[in-house]
Amino acid sequence: MSALPLLVTCDDVLLDDVLRLAAAAGTTLDVAHDPASAVRAWASAPLVLVGADQVDVLAERRPPRRAEVHVLARGPADDRLFRGALATGAAGVAELPA
Repeated sequence: MSALPLLVTCDDVLLDDVLRLAAAAGTTLDVAHDPASAVRAWASAPLVLVGADQVDVLAERRPPRRAEVHVLARGPADDRLFRGALATGAAGVAELPA
């Protein structure tokens, strides 16, 4: 059984939006609501999506650098979010409609 893409967020609106997008794409996600759960699944997930609400707290945990990490924001991303994305090793920040 292959690992699922990982979504790290406590933002219920973002969670609903991303789960809906994943379903439309025909996939499911492993959801982590806290950094400890995220770090456990970090290495095995083929893709990691980090909600803007979890970027700073996850960066403090210093997960190992890996490919295919992306940060998701609802609405425009600010400088703080981009700094957090860099700290987590994210390849980019995607702004979803608010």
